Amino acid sequence: MDLLRRKVRPELKPPDTLSRYVVTKHAWYKHYKRIFLVTPTAIHTQNPERTLVLTNSYTFAGDSDIESVSLGTDEFEFVISARQDKKGKFKPLKFTCKHRQLLLTDLFQCMAAASAMGRCLVAAKVLGPSHEFPAAKWSRSSSGWVPVMLRVTAFGLEALDPQSKAASPAQSARKLSVEALAGMTDVLVMSGANTVSRRLVVTPTSVITRRADSHDVVARRPLSAIAALVRFADDPKLLAVEWEDGVPPSQFVTPARDAVLAALLGAAQAAAGRPIAVMPGFTCPGDVIITDHKHASHAPATEPEPELARMYLAELNGRGREVAPALSGSSMMFYQAVAVLHCLQRLASNPHMAEQVMAAPAALARVWACLACGSDHVVAEAGRLLVRLMAPAPARHGAPPWRLLRAAAPLGSEDIFLTNSREDNATARTAKQLALPPSLAAERLAVLLQPLAGENVSALTSMALLEVVAAIAVDPGARTTDTSLQDACLRAAAALGRPLFGLFAHPAARVADGAAVLMRAIAECGAAAAAPMRDAALREGEKAQLSQELVASWADEHAPALALLRRIFPPGLVAVGGLRGNWPAFWAAAAKDHCHAGLIWNESTRRELRDALDREVAGLRAARTRVAKGGGGWPSWNWGEFSVAYPSTASQLCIGGVYVRLLLEGGDPSEPALVSAAASLLTCILAHNAAALSRLYLSGAFLFGLAYCGSNLEELAGLFKAAHLVQGFRGAAEVTAGLPLVQRSYLGVLLPESLLHMLESYGPGVFAAALAGDHATPEIIWTAGMRQQRLIPAMLQHLGDFPHRLAQHCHAVYEYTPPPPLAWPELADEIWCHRYYLGNLCDEERFRGWPVVEHIPLLQALMEQWRAELARQPLAMSETQACEALGLSPGPDGVVSEDDMRRAYRALARRYHPDKNPSPEARAKFLQVQKAYERLQAGAAGGQGPQAWRLLLMLRAQCILFRRYGAVLAPYKCVGILSMDVAPTAPEAVITSHTLRTLAGLAAVDAARREMEKQRQLLADIVKCCELSRAPAAVDAALMAICHMAASPALQQLLLEVGALPYLIPLLLEYDVTLSPETSARLQLPFSGPAGVSSSAGAAAGQGQQVGGGLEGGFKLLDSALVRPNMQEARSQHALLAAQALARLAGLLREPHHTPANAAAASALAALLTQSLAGRLAEPDPRPLLLCLNSSMETAQVIWNSGMREELSKVLAGQRSHGSDLAALQSFSFSSLAGELQPTHGPRVSLLLHKLLPPGLVATIAEGPPDAVMRALGQSVETPECMWDARMAGQAAAEVAQLAAAIRKQHAAHSFDWSPPASYQLQYDSLRGEVYVGGVYVRLFLKNPKYAVRDPVKFAEALVERYLQELTAAAAGGASEALAIATGAPLVPTLVTAMAWGHSASILVLETLKRALSLGNRQRDLLVGQAVQP
Repeated sequence: MDLLRRKVRPELKPPDTLSRYVVTKHAWYKHYKRIFLVTPTAIHTQNPERTLVLTNSYTFAGDSDIESVSLGTDEFEFVISARQDKKGKFKPLKFTCKHRQLLLTDLFQCMAAASAMGRCLVAAKVLGPSHEFPAAKWSRSSSGWVPVMLRVTAFGLEALDPQSKAASPAQSARKLSVEALAGMTDVLVMSGANTVSRRLVVTPTSVITRRADSHDVVARRPLSAIAALVRFADDPKLLAVEWEDGVPPSQFVTPARDAVLAALLGAAQAAAGRPIAVMPGFTCPGDVIITDHKHASHAPATEPEPELARMYLAELNGRGREVAPALSGSSMMFYQAVAVLHCLQRLASNPHMAEQVMAAPAALARVWACLACGSDHVVAEAGRLLVRLMAPAPARHGAPPWRLLRAAAPLGSEDIFLTNSREDNATARTAKQLALPPSLAAERLAVLLQPLAGENVSALTSMALLEVVAAIAVDPGARTTDTSLQDACLRAAAALGRPLFGLFAHPAARVADGAAVLMRAIAECGAAAAAPMRDAALREGEKAQLSQELVASWADEHAPALALLRRIFPPGLVAVGGLRGNWPAFWAAAAKDHCHAGLIWNESTRRELRDALDREVAGLRAARTRVAKGGGGWPSWNWGEFSVAYPSTASQLCIGGVYVRLLLEGGDPSEPALVSAAASLLTCILAHNAAALSRLYLSGAFLFGLAYCGSNLEELAGLFKAAHLVQGFRGAAEVTAGLPLVQRSYLGVLLPESLLHMLESYGPGVFAAALAGDHATPEIIWTAGMRQQRLIPAMLQHLGDFPHRLAQHCHAVYEYTPPPPLAWPELADEIWCHRYYLGNLCDEERFRGWPVVEHIPLLQALMEQWRAELARQPLAMSETQACEALGLSPGPDGVVSEDDMRRAYRALARRYHPDKNPSPEARAKFLQVQKAYERLQAGAAGGQGPQAWRLLLMLRAQCILFRRYGAVLAPYKCVGILSMDVAPTAPEAVITSHTLRTLAGLAAVDAARREMEKQRQLLADIVKCCELSRAPAAVDAALMAICHMAASPALQQLLLEVGALPYLIPLLLEYDVTLSPETSARLQLPFSGPAGVSSSAGAAAGQGQQVGGGLEGGFKLLDSALVRPNMQEARSQHALLAAQALARLAGLLREPHHTPANAAAASALAALLTQSLAGRLAEPDPRPLLLCLNSSMETAQVIWNSGMREELSKVLAGQRSHGSDLAALQSFSFSSLAGELQPTHGPRVSLLLHKLLPPGLVATIAEGPPDAVMRALGQSVETPECMWDARMAGQAAAEVAQLAAAIRKQHAAHSFDWSPPASYQLQYDSLRGEVYVGGVYVRLFLKNPKYAVRDPVKFAEALVERYLQELTAAAAGGASEALAIATGAPLVPTLVTAMAWGHSASILVLETLKRALSLGNRQRDLLVGQAVQP
């Protein structure tokens, strides 16, 4: 709709565009839509949100800007390595497109075509080589296979002729076009139960739906084919269009429904030449009573029979009596009221039937009651009925009452009545007399105009009511109105003031025309009648605002009027302002003096223009006076030949609109063409000179550019875009990568941050349009007044007389002086956050439903600004000190004027700016001057700390974000914006503590708990507050709230689901076991005493003290100080409250503090605290339990130690970080308890395992943990310490199955004490022959002697013992001979060598020789011979 209101033409695509696609460009800071254009030599991107402005271009022909093209990580992503300029570095540009294959195919084909002509050197690198393969193709003509060559390329498969290698002709490139749009808005098109996003476009002759992503036309329908529009009564966003030619109705969904309907209604009635009905629902077959010439395709056609009409009129009279008293009731009554008004409108189309309608008792009074009913649709249809009665002829043709029905009829002529019959005139007079009798005229006019005075009036309502007013007070309808009634109506309309000006922005063009005609009628009514409107015009701004709005309304988009203005004003002035779509800049330029090569405009030329217009008006009035006295036909203005000559400039030689003398003399260089050329030249020159570009600010180029008052800002914006972030105006110590945009940009002190955001995010084109226009939206606040009355004068004042000196001496060099920061009073009540003004964003009356992008970054920015605002300290410098630093004295009222501040800043900056004075003292002085200037700019509020209105605005913005985008932001929702490490005295901690205390008190009431059951997020926030370790009062209140909420089973379950256990259990582990008895006695136990009594910890421990009564003890905590001097005592109090909260959540406490039992909570606590400790939560005094949990204990009933506490803490921390999983908590088990069994069964189980499993595997099981045991049983292992394979596992499983069968048989005989036989041992075939010594298989150890055994000492001792045993057995069994020849080397030298290993080795050698040299060894001589050999 912006294009409809502003009448902006979209930029056309490059003429050689072959294809285009909608893509998403991925930047580091955001993702945004672009239209990707492919041409034969380059690629381009356009911004679809800003009139298709061209944002970037990258050529691949000649000196290529593209280095490579690669695919991304998903099916839609691709990356282009490109550079912005010819000498820049190549950087990756990431895009995603649903039609990636087609896009890359088109791009690669263009590259290949350019490469074939020798124009694309990068094609070989991007496309890679092609490959050809012989193949056969079926030929229909020859009914056989013919040979072909297939070429495989990066962009497709080509069939080549085997001889010529020529490819078959490719299809011609697609041609896309974009026609000029009259109006455009995004809608959802309904198709059955589905909706698709579309862009609805209204042109003067057609209504078009386009695809939102590609802008391709989906449907185009003529406006003249519209039979009716449908404004559904029960859905505020749904509308439909019924067609007369058999096409089913089209349904659309849009938040701006009434604006779209108004635009469609105005355009359709103008195109069709007939009235169009706006129905409250679809036209059903059989519902049509009396129709016009056109009707819905699915409605039956009937003839208008007078008798039938009279019969239904009588019926409608009765229905009207039923509907009128209930107009403020249900939507069904509104639906009936609209239906009745539609029928009356159709009846009123016939003059005779109109008389019957007006003759019905109190008919018009009931219609007037409809105007005050408050339903937009009913009010609009009542107004359209009055137009049918008061302006019959135009209404029958769908024209507004002020429209001339004959094109040749001049304004004010009697020809207006040539199409009005006497019956029509009589009907109009009668309707006005009956509807507005003198006694009720003032009252009913007030009712008629009251909706127009509102700010949120429906577009349909304002259109209908404006036409009623025009039918009464504006020609030609005023010819049938009593003079006193016309005067009263015009005065009442003039009293509207500002809302009347707002009609110029109406989505229907006919309404803007009507507002202009009505203003003219008011002005012609006399000074007294027009005074309120003129006062409103003065309040709106300039004195000439009214006439400027009228000229803009009559001339914009009207070629003859624009041609007339170009003949009236000098060409240079028209070039500066631009006329169409830029009227504020044109009027601002016309109000100033100009003397340069492009324009001479001053008081003399303005007087010459005024004299020429006065002469023309005087001549026209004289001619009409003669006609009024009977002097002939009514004269009209010969505007086609009117032009204005300016004698004061006649002596100047002007060639092509340029004054040669001023050009040669170096006059004011503000001629538009020169400005554009100079900016383009600077951009081109500096693009390859980074050093010069960084010092551009010293030339004053930014200041001169902002002082330029013209509207051709595109080239200047391009220069700003290239330079504003690379200026070296900050010292090296001040440059930080994380600085916000306003501090990194040289323009940060001169322009609002929203304009800088437009420049960086949307490009120079959008920035130029924004700087020259008027905007008041959540994304930008900028008006012509801010530019013309503040920015430009400030820049000219800062430049001083240099522009005049430059005109006298073109070689003059600007002496740079840093400009003072500009303050914008228009933004005093606003906060800029991320990319939005929060005041406008939160204004849901003006900007309801404003689309918000980048939801998560905006939320993060809001939180950062909230923290910054809370941490904001009053400025250290007072206003008096600031005045002293600047050398200023406050005026009589104690205020320093802004001009004086700027003047003083400029003078001191010339002396102390680092670019002027490099000394360290000068830099310090300049920083002091800057702080003083900022202090005076901040005013009284600037000297204070956090501002309540700013905090409130940030909270409202967060509420809007979470309400509209809750699903997106749900993972990021936290406890407001409170840091877990906040100090207890910080404002946010104080607010949170008092809020939690209030909630804790409410939670003690049943009715409040029932309401809390509906607030899941509230419960989650309360639970998270248990982590505010530095704010003990907040934690106390949160725990008390949880204790009270646990009385409700529904709240118990919700608390478990939002993760109460992972937040409460860690508090148990913070109890201080070293507390003194006195300190322990001060701790409160609200749920430990008998009914009505709350005990302290000391009383609960048996000290005989009781405090409080009922809830008094718990509420005493809520009244305690926010700051606690003893944090150990505070944390111990948290542990006591957490224990009681857990007990109440599980329903473990006894009466009178009993709560419903919760099996899920009890099961989770038993797993997390062990069964024995969890059961002790039911004790009235949780202190013994807390002592146990915060120390180490190992008894027959309890095992608890620091390792278990550490393991529990890690599990709970993970639950808090990744979300609570109650099932995971219930199944938790401590790894240190994995091998623990009941004491009476432990030894028996160990013995049984040794009988069933290999000894090495039993050792692995004993060491644990459980997951390692399961892995060991499920895999094959062969190490010196453990042997286990699938065969052994199968053998063990079969044996266990046999044992289990035997045990079940014994149990069936009622014998439950089973044990295996004493000699029972499972023998594994795989272990036969293996020597197992000291936990090690000797054979495997000898294969791998470097293996690190688990217990080497045990292994060595066992090995020696086994060796001696085997040696003794071998000698006794006559095996000494085998021992003598057991080794390949001689035995004796080997043993003697081993004696050098130490005492233990010597003993073993001697024992071996002793047994080897026994008398029974027949190889003894051999051994002796080995010993005596040298």
